[in-house]
Amino acid sequence: MRTLFIIGSLLCVPVISQANTYFGDVNFTHITPSSEQAIWQASSQLPLKYPVELAKQMIIGCGIFNVEISAEGKTNKVSLISEVTNKKSLAKETIKTLKRFKWQPQAGQVAAASEQVIRLDYCLGGDSIESAQARCQTQAKLPCSKT
Repeated sequence: MRTLFIIGSLLCVPVISQANTYFGDVNFTHITPSSEQAIWQASSQLPLKYPVELAKQMIIGCGIFNVEISAEGKTNKVSLISEVTNKKSLAKETIKTLKRFKWQPQAGQVAAASEQVIRLDYCLGGDSIESAQARCQTQAKLPCSKT
């Protein structure tokens, strides 16, 4: 009986670990048309928050997506063109995020259905948000394809 009590007590001891802080950034880049020539701009979603599911798994990388926008400024369809990641795909979380976007016409543009190709870079690391942002700006200059 005493042996059973000791073993049972050991199984109930909580494991305390030191919490780690990770800084993340998401960089949004228009590819085509350029941000100046695009009909639509994201209305309020920028800057983007790092998706919790990706951060929990320490997933970093980039993705290029084609976004179809309706004449009313709603995201109709998002498709992955290419991506480079350290683990699993960024596409599922990114597509969910982009489908929630609300778009507004840029000054001087007439609202019309259009497509935009955009790139999103997901970066983690460093000792501050500024460090993560610097990493993302450097990463955004690299190719986002496996070839």
